Amino acid sequence: MKKFGILECHLSKRKGLPDGIVYRISMYNRHLYDLINNIYPYLVNNKNREKSRKSLDNGKFKPEKRIIEDKDVFLESIENLELFEKNDNAYSLEVDGNGFDNTIFVQQNMIVHNCDGDEGGFMLLMDALLNFSKHYLPAKRGGTMDAPLTITIKAKPMEVDDEVHSFDTVWNYPLELYESALQYKDPGEVNIEVLGSRIGKGNEYTGWGFMHDIESISKVGNKISSYKRFKSMLEKLSYQLKVAELVEACDPAVVAGLVINLHFARDVRGNLRKFSSQEFRCVKCNEKYRRIPLSGKCEKCGGRLVFTVHYGTVTKYLGPSLWLAERLNLDEYTKSALRILKLRVDQTFGKQTKEKSITEFFN
Repeated sequence: MKKFGILECHLSKRKGLPDGIVYRISMYNRHLYDLINNIYPYLVNNKNREKSRKSLDNGKFKPEKRIIEDKDVFLESIENLELFEKNDNAYSLEVDGNGFDNTIFVQQNMIVHNCDGDEGGFMLLMDALLNFSKHYLPAKRGGTMDAPLTITIKAKPMEVDDEVHSFDTVWNYPLELYESALQYKDPGEVNIEVLGSRIGKGNEYTGWGFMHDIESISKVGNKISSYKRFKSMLEKLSYQLKVAELVEACDPAVVAGLVINLHFARDVRGNLRKFSSQEFRCVKCNEKYRRIPLSGKCEKCGGRLVFTVHYGTVTKYLGPSLWLAERLNLDEYTKSALRILKLRVDQTFGKQTKEKSITEFFN
């Protein structure tokens, strides 16, 4: 009331504030007809009621402001009613049933249409603000890689990564595409409409083509990826190689070599280096030490100290790499590099022996 000057207005007239409970009812579309038929007949005579009905049909419903009986009910007049027309797409999030029953809501006493995507937009905003907060991002080199450090309220094609400019927007692929694929041509040589060709022409946001119609995005496709469904890394690699064997344009040996040299071997070397320069953590208070105290215990609480980089972290990709190299008979350079890497691991940890129970010696 202070914001809109209502309180000051009443105090200046020295009439005090009126007592009572205020109920505000917002009605839209067909509900206004119910108001005319069921409530308004008791407020105005038949002549004015028919006039109000015609005004409603013409979009000019302006009932008079009246105070009913003992001032418990107020009928507020509509000062101005305008029809806003716009050719852009309009969406409604809670459309369920007939008409506009669930398509409007009240925001700061204004009746506005709901918009599909508000909930998704809000969750994406929270994801950027919370999960990628600078309070959580690592302070080490590469800690801010791929983090959304800048947030914009409008997606502009010229300001995003230009990789998305190659996103095709056609409804059907032309025969030229398949003929060019047989000739192994460069993708840039094939003339297909992509997002980059739409920028600056006014149609970069709408009219995108797609290949397959679906009823609901939640009913098609995989709900869980194979990478998550398969538990061990060896199982994941095995199925990846099966896919590579089915694709004629793919050499399984080349795939295995890329996986080992660009991922597995680098991971083993990096974790082996971290193991030699790791910190130690207290299991009770989580205090970390660069070097183990002379007492061998936590100086803060006396708790037990453990590694922060474990043997399994270092060697988790070494076994699958050796298995791949032998199965596909990779080049001698890759196999030699893996043998040297295994030697370094054995020198650091020693050869791992399997613990046996005493009953195994009697069998």
